[in-house]
Formats: sequence, structure tokens, C-alpha cells
Amino acid sequence: MVASTGTRFAGIVPILQTPFDDSGALDLDSLRTEIEFCVRAGVHGVVIPANASEFFTLSDAERMRVTEIALEEARGRLPVIVSANGVSSHAAVAFTRHAVAHGADGIMVLPPYVRRAGEAGVHAYYEAVAAAADGRPVIVQNAEPPLGTPLAIPSLVKLIERVPNIRYVKEEVNPGGQRMSALIRAAGERLDGVFDGLNEIWLLGELDRGACGNMPNCALADVQAQSAQSVPGGPAGRRRGTAPAAAPVARAGEPVRRRVRQGGAVPAGRDPHQGRPRPAGGAVG
Repeated sequence: MVASTGTRFAGIVPILQTPFDDSGALDLDSLRTEIEFCVRAGVHGVVIPANASEFFTLSDAERMRVTEIALEEARGRLPVIVSANGVSSHAAVAFTRHAVAHGADGIMVLPPYVRRAGEAGVHAYYEAVAAAADGRPVIVQNAEPPLGTPLAIPSLVKLIERVPNIRYVKEEVNPGGQRMSALIRAAGERLDGVFDGLNEIWLLGELDRGACGNMPNCALADVQAQSAQSVPGGPAGRRRGTAPAAAPVARAGEPVRRRVRQGGAVPAGRDPHQGRPRPAGGAVG
């Protein structure tokens, strides 16, 4: 089935981080500023609320709210992929329907991440999500634990064959490069593309293997978008690009945090990597 939005995804599609204020409440003004930063940076889409968005710290209502804000702020200027991860098919379908109702361009989901499903359960889960996606492309996020349930390449191919609306995979299981090559060979035209994450560190090698792009966090969105735009012309052109310049920054935590503030993704003084403040005294429960 062709996506009802007519959108194909490729390039640098960062994961938006969820800003919080000092009390732990959503900082929606900073989220809007973050999206504007990504638009100005020239990225090729955004994703929310995924792992780097700390979706697992958000209530259902908060997940839906940040989805709504992202779609409102994007205003069609770039594709918005909504991560509809659910502990069950019922939950994932509810998030998917909400995303579709608010104009999402695509849906990305992990397999069920609390009570792990077997092959039949994974198939049923993605069939339900694809039906709720109403023709929009579905992206399988194939990730490592604790949140991911790694799917072997033959299992992924079987899933793609069973659910034609799965048009993309975000492959994050090690060794990522080799797995990406194997998946592209095995799936062929049944997929429109394979993304990787890891903050674009291995972008050139991924593109040489046939990746359609990368889904990093948004801290270096401007540098990463420039990297992708500077490497046209196939593998030879890609090797002449500037993508490696981003890697040393992406590997070091403090320079990344400084770079986010310098880039204007969030107001000065706010650290988007600090996450939701924890209760005084540490963890509970």
C-alpha cells in the first residue's frame, strides 16, 4: 500500500528530545524552539517521542501532547514520524491512531518492550499498527535491550513480507553495518530504506552499504544536515563529504551539551540532556 501522505523518508531525521523544566513538567516552549532549530538546520524530518525523547518517562497524555506540538510546529515544513511504542498492540494502536488523526507522516515502533512477544505476537502487533496507520509507512525500530527486542534478519524479512506497510527499518542491533547490508540484500524492493542511529558516527560507511539515512538525536542537527547535503554523487562523493567532522563531537558528552545550547536548540541555561528530574532522595519503587 502506498503511504497516504506520499512521503518517502531519507537523509538526516533526528529524534527530538523532550525538554523538561526544573519541576519535571514538559517545557513545551523549548520543544517548539527545538523544532525550529531542526527546521533551520535543514534536516529531512524529525521523530518524536522515541528513545532519545525519553518516551518511557512520559505519561500517555504527555506522549500525545508532545506529538501534537511537534506536528503543529512543523506545519508541513518537514515530515514528522511519530514513535508509537506500546507495551501491547492495544497501546501501540492507540498512539498510532492519535498520531494519524493529527497528521503524522509515518509511524515508528519497537516490538512490545515489557512483556516480550514471540514471532506470532510480533507479527500480530505490527499488523495492528499498520492497519491503524491508515496507509502511512511503518518503520520497525530494531534495537538492543533493555527497550529493544532484537529481531534476526530472517525474522525481519518474514515480518516485512507479512506486513507490506512496513517500508523502513531503523537497524540498531550490533554489528550494525553488517546487519544493514544483509537486510538490504534480503529484503530488496520490499523496503524503501534502512536507517541507522548512533548519532551519524558511521554515516559514510552506512551510506556506502546502501542506507537511506540516519536517525541521530537532534543535538548536532545543523552539522549533520550539512554533512548529508555535502556528499552527493554516490560512495565516491560521500567519501569527499564532511560527515566525519561530526563524529568527535558526537562521541563526547559535554561538547554535545555545549553544542546544543550554542546551536539554539533550547534556551541558554537549559540542558536538554539532563532528562526528567528525579525525585529527591533517588529512585522510588
